Amino acid sequence: MTMNQHSNHSGSLTIRTPELTIRRVVGGVLPVAVTAGALWAAAAIGRIAIPGTPVPITLQTLVLMIAAVTLDWRRVAGAVALYLTMGLCGLPVFSGGMSTAALIGPTCGFLYAFLPAGVVTSLLGAHGSRFAMRLADASGSRAAGSTGGTGANAWFAPALVFAAYLCACVLGCVLLQDGIGVLVQAATTHVPLKPLAMASAAFIPGDLVKAALAASLATPIALAKLR
Repeated sequence: MTMNQHSNHSGSLTIRTPELTIRRVVGGVLPVAVTAGALWAAAAIGRIAIPGTPVPITLQTLVLMIAAVTLDWRRVAGAVALYLTMGLCGLPVFSGGMSTAALIGPTCGFLYAFLPAGVVTSLLGAHGSRFAMRLADASGSRAAGSTGGTGANAWFAPALVFAAYLCACVLGCVLLQDGIGVLVQAATTHVPLKPLAMASAAFIPGDLVKAALAASLATPIALAKLR
């Protein structure tokens, strides 16, 4: 290698290094920070009290669902961990402007459940959407072979992907999260599980609407990536 070639090679490394650093920050750190900030903002916007339970309705579950169906599970886990750490450090990031006290109170289980709920939703959504696309492609190929068409109907693949994301949100960010939250609440307050579960059931209709909205936002993004 000549001196000029070595110089050019060194120059290319010098140029590429900051580019790679910027890409890693934008693609890795930034989504985590934005999601953690969005969880904080959703808690600060306001809350609606539900009779019979100290757990209020907030937009945090919607933020978590959207993050889980648009980011990979590692970034979701990082965002939730950052959010909880901010509260642990005393920042008023939780509902009602609470900080550390919320992590040891009767509703702390719902906060800690953000982590497994987000990870499970992200994993289910990723695997489910890919399976839905394979199913749609296989169905389209069979239809094309038997009828001479061009493939599956335009609505079939989006409908399957939407259903996959909807199921992921319901299983992870509704059933799993509420289940963990209610179990921890029952353990810390010594209140029977049944009345707590019945009170938490009031959240389900709103959570289903949030799940449908998150799935609607994620579906076109997934279709663009998977095609």
